[in-house]
Amino acid sequence: MDIVYPSSKRCCCFTKSYYRYVKGTGSLLATVQPKEDKMCSLKELGLQYFTPREVANLHSLPEDFHFPKHITLRQRCAPSFLF
Repeated sequence: MDIVYPSSKRCCCFTKSYYRYVKGTGSLLATVQPKEDKMCSLKELGLQYFTPREVANLHSLPEDFHFPKHITLRQRCAPSFLF
């Protein structure tokens, strides 16, 4: 499982299974930054999936880009759809 923070400069590649599985399908966003010397649980990190819009932003799609209505959530994260 890859965890990134709002200040992160990289993330893992998103796959079409992103919203179905956690391991190996893309990064999860931690909404809570842990203290440097404190271990915390995954629950305490406030993990969430990136939204389809955030995934599109990470792929440098323009802000005015909208997915066609027939494109499913799964297809929106599939790398082949974006290129």
